[in-house]
Amino acid sequence: GEPTPYSTKNSYLGQIDTAGFWKDSAYLYQAEWTDGKKAPMVHIFPYWDFSAGQEIDVRVCTNAPFVELFFNGVSLGRKEIDHKHGQVLTGNWKLPFAKGELLAVTYDVDGRELSRTSEHSFEDPFRIRMTPNKRVLRADGTDLIFVEIDTLDENGYPVKNARNRIHIKVSGAARLVGLDNGDSTDYDQYKATSRRLFSGKLLAVLAATRECGEITVTASSVGLLPETLHLTAVLPEKEVPAGTTDYFTSNEESETAFFERVLKEDGAEALARLKKRFATEVPVRRVDLLTEGGQHFTKDRREILVTAKLLPENATYPDVVWRMTSHGGVDANFVELFDEESGARGVSTQRGLPFGRKVFLHALGDGDFRLRACSTNGEEKLCVISELEFSVEGLGRAALDPYGFLAGALYSRNQGDVTNGNEHGVATMREGRTVITFDRVDFGDFGSDTVTLPIFELDHRNLPIEIWEGVPGEEGAEKLSTVFYYKQPIWNTYQEERYVLPRRICGMQSISFVFESKVHLKGFSFEKQLKGLARLCAAERSALYGDAYQVEEKAITGIGNNVTIGFDHMDFGEKGITKLIICGKSRLAKNTIHVRFRRGDSQVNTIAEFEGCEEYTEREFPLEALSGTYLVNFVFMPGCDFDFLWFQFS
Repeated sequence: GEPTPYSTKNSYLGQIDTAGFWKDSAYLYQAEWTDGKKAPMVHIFPYWDFSAGQEIDVRVCTNAPFVELFFNGVSLGRKEIDHKHGQVLTGNWKLPFAKGELLAVTYDVDGRELSRTSEHSFEDPFRIRMTPNKRVLRADGTDLIFVEIDTLDENGYPVKNARNRIHIKVSGAARLVGLDNGDSTDYDQYKATSRRLFSGKLLAVLAATRECGEITVTASSVGLLPETLHLTAVLPEKEVPAGTTDYFTSNEESETAFFERVLKEDGAEALARLKKRFATEVPVRRVDLLTEGGQHFTKDRREILVTAKLLPENATYPDVVWRMTSHGGVDANFVELFDEESGARGVSTQRGLPFGRKVFLHALGDGDFRLRACSTNGEEKLCVISELEFSVEGLGRAALDPYGFLAGALYSRNQGDVTNGNEHGVATMREGRTVITFDRVDFGDFGSDTVTLPIFELDHRNLPIEIWEGVPGEEGAEKLSTVFYYKQPIWNTYQEERYVLPRRICGMQSISFVFESKVHLKGFSFEKQLKGLARLCAAERSALYGDAYQVEEKAITGIGNNVTIGFDHMDFGEKGITKLIICGKSRLAKNTIHVRFRRGDSQVNTIAEFEGCEEYTEREFPLEALSGTYLVNFVFMPGCDFDFLWFQFS
């Protein structure tokens, strides 16, 4: 069907994958569409292999009326399933992962056992297993044998999340014509001699030739015991007319053509890397998360060390990507990650944080979140994800950072009906006024006046948006601006628009967006503005003292004897500054202004000789190159007479 999402080969929907393997949902249909008395069945999902202590939702589907779940021989309770009238069609349990066996037993209305099945925890793959759907092939050029391939651990349990690359060799009276693992995101060639397992399985398709005799199939993988399968091709019951074309082309020619295309399009180095990967890779099957300090933060325990252990330990791809999200998948802003090895810090983003295998979680505020550790297995996408649930209490609610993107789903309150939007956004209703408010947004001391809104709407008209500091109707609220969004709509696509407000929003504030019609708001972000590079009015000072001055709305005038005007947290960024512009006027022929930059125990001094003028005039002065953050003081010595309007560094 239509790919969902669009970046894959086919839809994730449906009950059977492209290799013909049943998904868990297929067993639910089997449970509802078959007779439990004539053909009793039971199925447990998911497989049983997670990080110790991780809370797992275990579900059991069956066509029987009762099912009981046991863990390591201890009953977890019996559930009744009303197949005729019920809305819940599975038995549901939640338990922390520990090694052992889940056993599901089903019963009829009289308490007699009907069926049972089990899921056992497992270790890394040890050997390969092949299971053909039949062992005899008709030598008619068209008959097929389907071989299901999986792996077993040393104890003989199936490794249901194995991803090993399996190499297949077929000799004798058959040909290998295709490999599929059912993974909609795997773009390896179907006609190849190796492919990764997906959900622990791989399907090999063998086609008949017109020869009778023995068929030998060998499956091998780096670090695993290989498996050999012996099959037979016999004369067809009915002779195939001479000259009949076989349905299937040679596999070896297809793989050769694939390698030739890689060589032509990407070059010899890319081909060498591809062949090396095919020959030697050991993909990650699971990331085991180990914690020191539990999974609960308090005021007295704000840091917890987490280690990611990649399984198997000889995996080819060592990189880990970390992400912290709410239970709804929105990035958690109330926890920070610290990489033990590099010292890097960061809060979660949609792309994740590519840190090392040992990280400290540092709680910033109350809330529940999931820590996810992911592996790409050498691909562009994340394909192995493990997670643990954490909780924080006793710290108070964390502030929202407007300078990193804030998803619409993080809104605090609303007036008018809203629903979930795409990509963790928020959607308004079609009619009526809707107010969406985000509380505890920390704009910092300097703040920002520039906001970007990604919006999706279909009306293709000027869409008015009111932006408020505070909440409309509440005391102290102020409407900052009414802006307009107008873009040619693209179906299901957010398009960004940038707006400059009449003033900066500073400090801890509530910010509200008001809409009058249907719209999807993905979220918002404000542009982080460096105070050290902004045009600042003299009256915006952090400190002011001296013998003679007068503070007006924007300017400080009549500056005389021993006056100091200070501006703290002046961040000049990494590129830094090399000049200063001062706008002022002086009744003296020349006013000497001492400009002092202080950071810690160090200080840099420069002098600006401002020539006299009757009107406010801009004058430029060169500076020694400076970068980073400073306290800046403008010092006026005895004998000055100056009116100071504004200044700007650049």
